[in-house]
Amino acid sequence: MLSVRVLPFFILLCGLLASTLATAAQKEDVGPYEIHYSAIPTGFLTPEVAQSYNLTRSRAIGLLNISVLEKLEDGTTRPVAAMVDGRVTNDIRQDRALSFREVKEGEAIYYLAQFQFGEGERLEYRANIRPRGHDRSYPIRFTQGLFNE
Repeated sequence: MLSVRVLPFFILLCGLLASTLATAAQKEDVGPYEIHYSAIPTGFLTPEVAQSYNLTRSRAIGLLNISVLEKLEDGTTRPVAAMVDGRVTNDIRQDRALSFREVKEGEAIYYLAQFQFGEGERLEYRANIRPRGHDRSYPIRFTQGLFNE
């Protein structure tokens, strides 16, 4: 049985995974890391999950989730902490900085940033990820439209 503390994370993760599956797996294999990312409208979150993670739930606010996994020699992965910064650009080239915050749940580590969007608007996301203790940054870039239905 899931503990009360892990349950909100599990619900958030299920929502993010469902969204990711709908748009195909979103990950980059870069060097010794896998960088996983997904963007969803926060209106898909339950009020309880939004409140527990201090997220604004709205049809006009999106959530970008990034996690970094280190590939181990035995073929498994483990979450690693990182410095994450990024930007989002809309269709008319309005560019905004993303403010990421780190969330730790058990061994899981992920980075969340919220941003405004218009229904169906295609957004370009760019982020630089530098695993803690390393000098090298790994950039990711993807374009995705967000829909509330």
